[in-house]
Amino acid sequence: IYNDNLNFIREFIIKEQKSKDILVERLQGYHYGPWHILYPEFFKDETVINIRFFERICFRVHFKRMSSTFAVTNPALNDDLSTFS
Repeated sequence: IYNDNLNFIREFIIKEQKSKDILVERLQGYHYGPWHILYPEFFKDETVINIRFFERICFRVHFKRMSSTFAVTNPALNDDLSTFS
């Protein structure tokens, strides 16, 4: 979660920036859990990064211009993200 490659996501959320290419969903879980998780989902038209803190605080960051082809052409990002889940 603290990887410097993810700073742009953190700043986008903190500054509540608006963009047609990036959408941040703020979600609330019902249960507390002593764990955090970060995992990507790669779709045809977008990539979604799911961020959960203490099981209860949740963000889904949608990158509209970053499709499943991004994951294939950027394997280093996949490796970095997979270490967080």
